[in-house]
Amino acid sequence: MKYLRFFLLFFSICSCSLLLGQTKGVEKKTAKNSIEKLSIREIDSLFDIKNNQSKINDLKLFMDDLFKEMNGSALIVINDTFVIRKTKGVIRFYDHKKGYETWTKEEMNRGRKKKENQLQRETLFDLASIAKQFTAAAVLKLVSEKKITLKDTLAVFFPKIPYPQVTIHQLLSHTSGIPDYIDFPEKWSDVNQWMSNAELIELLIAQKPPVDFLPGTNFAYCNTNYALLASIVAQVSNMTFEEYMRQNIFIPAGLTNTLYITELEDNKKHSVAKGHLRSREELAPDFYQNGVIGDKGLYSNPDDLYKWKIAFFDLKNIIPAFWVEKATVKENYIKGKAVAREIYGYGLHIEENAHYGKLIYHGGLWRGFHNLFIYRPSDNVLIIYLSNYRNRSHNGKGNEVLHILDGA
Repeated sequence: MKYLRFFLLFFSICSCSLLLGQTKGVEKKTAKNSIEKLSIREIDSLFDIKNNQSKINDLKLFMDDLFKEMNGSALIVINDTFVIRKTKGVIRFYDHKKGYETWTKEEMNRGRKKKENQLQRETLFDLASIAKQFTAAAVLKLVSEKKITLKDTLAVFFPKIPYPQVTIHQLLSHTSGIPDYIDFPEKWSDVNQWMSNAELIELLIAQKPPVDFLPGTNFAYCNTNYALLASIVAQVSNMTFEEYMRQNIFIPAGLTNTLYITELEDNKKHSVAKGHLRSREELAPDFYQNGVIGDKGLYSNPDDLYKWKIAFFDLKNIIPAFWVEKATVKENYIKGKAVAREIYGYGLHIEENAHYGKLIYHGGLWRGFHNLFIYRPSDNVLIIYLSNYRNRSHNGKGNEVLHILDGA
């Protein structure tokens, strides 16, 4: 068996390259010694190198195939080595008459092909619900500083709100029972201007929509929870939510291309993607629910999300390890209830997958944007898909990446 390995290695050693950057010593020794003098362990290491290179090649082929349909940006990082970094497509399709009724086909085609309309690595995408982990981090930072507690109730911050007993923990873990504001648009009087977080709270106070269940008795994913958390961060810090996030989360994490939709008008230097439906219809950003932030409304790109992974999960400058652990374990446990259909921590989904191990992730769907963020701590794998075309091109494609990496 050993001589068979020698034979195979003779043809492949020179073309091997590293996936994780950890076997340079073996390469140097190979250059000095004949293959026959290598130990079994060194030979196995070289086979690992070749195997890893094969996986990278498979990932590149997979991504090339994926981007035949995907319009957006993807990033795969393994042990802090960039393996896949791919961006392809356009900021605007200019391919659907709604919004461009007066344009000819030729004008739409020219607009689509313009250099400034091509997606770049720096282009910002609406992260949609991926934003929730940032809001959760801000709340946990305030908790770690003892400015609030997880047991504090909404009555402490909004005395007139019709859900006074709901706790910060229940908001974070989606066990509050508060209805989702996304589902009652007919109750907002002026759909021609953005609704703010403060106006959402006023709406809840005025309309008093009933709870879906008693707080703490069930689990239901709800955007209202994180909009309320954003308002709590603003109130406790005596800053706007956007300013608090910039000074206490984004700058410490080194995020230079991350900002809220409410800040885009004052930061026009950025390339910003527009969301599109499957029909290729572009969705205008003036939709009134876009003004509510904390649950969504955060714009960023894959490179900044990688910096975020380092800052948050690798414990660099954001919150103490204890609170990162709290965010990434099951927090939506309901005493006496069957296990929830999904596991949620604080701002993050958790999955104990039989094939791929523990996964920490969050998706994002909003107004033509379709995103996925997956982190696997066991081998430090980060997978990011950001798309401004909701055609389901990368549905289930996180698992396919892991399938390739694990050699399954």
